[in-house]
Amino acid sequence: MQVSRSRDGLSDWAGSRHRRLALPSWLLSALFHAATLAMFIWLSQSPGCRSDYAGDAGDGFRQVGVYLTTGETEEEPTDVPDEASTPTSAEPAAAFEQEPLLDAPPIALVRPTDRAESVLGLGGPPQLSGSSNPVPSLQTTPLTGPPPSTPAVLGKSTSLFGIQDAGRRFVYVLDRSGSMSDAPLRSAKAELKASLENLDATQEFQVIFYNTEAIPLVPRSNHSDMFRGIDPHRQDVERQLGSIQADGGTTHLAALEAALQYNADVIFFLTDADELNLNADELASITRRNNGGARIHCIEFGNGPDLTQVGAPRNSLQKLAEQNGGKYRYRDVKRLH
Repeated sequence: MQVSRSRDGLSDWAGSRHRRLALPSWLLSALFHAATLAMFIWLSQSPGCRSDYAGDAGDGFRQVGVYLTTGETEEEPTDVPDEASTPTSAEPAAAFEQEPLLDAPPIALVRPTDRAESVLGLGGPPQLSGSSNPVPSLQTTPLTGPPPSTPAVLGKSTSLFGIQDAGRRFVYVLDRSGSMSDAPLRSAKAELKASLENLDATQEFQVIFYNTEAIPLVPRSNHSDMFRGIDPHRQDVERQLGSIQADGGTTHLAALEAALQYNADVIFFLTDADELNLNADELASITRRNNGGARIHCIEFGNGPDLTQVGAPRNSLQKLAEQNGGKYRYRDVKRLH
């Protein structure tokens, strides 16, 4: 039997059969791959693959992580909080936004009792409980300290021969007549320097030495005619004290009038004269010009102990101090150093 052959070397029977099976094989391969792709897509879109850790079929993907364990205990991995779920100070957590109210009965508010009006007679309101000590009245409280002419705001206090006072402006009026030579003048200068050490930069002072004329010390600064309680000014005063000598007579009225020109709070007036040779009119003139502006304290240097008896007539220094809110002191020159 002779079999016919085609040009590619196959029999006509095999070639016709091959042509019949070629198209179905290709189509079967395409269908197989399409089915596999459809199966993969269906599995990837199933709820088991896309559900998030909340348990519902969400749109996001589950967050996974790797953690280490020792093998002894099994612990659940700690989920990393999402930044969107972390409450901030600007957006407090929902748990704090709706705080449940305490279930407690309302508290009754007690209104303050109205103050009773004053009633004349025995039916007045009772006294409030408190301290049993009565509050002193301004009218009945005894006055202590400096006289009423003292300024409302005082500076540091200082003293001269035991008389202490406070203020912002001080004037020292010191006798330098011939009778004050040696120990009296030397003691007056030492006491002056000690008094100036107590003053500070907020306080001003001036020193006037007088005999027949009143000569104030001269500050180096041209801005003021008074010194301040600072070391450079105290050193300047100490330098000028070296040239002060005891000489001549005394004119007390001119020295007091010069001191009043500085509008001082305190005036210390020192002399060895028991009498100022001032009559009653001159004392009244000084007091009137002072007008309570300065307290005038008077220190008297005497030869021997104070022999003034209680109730004895007062001298001019005592009257001057009393009329101007000041104090009077006596010092024995034999006890001065």
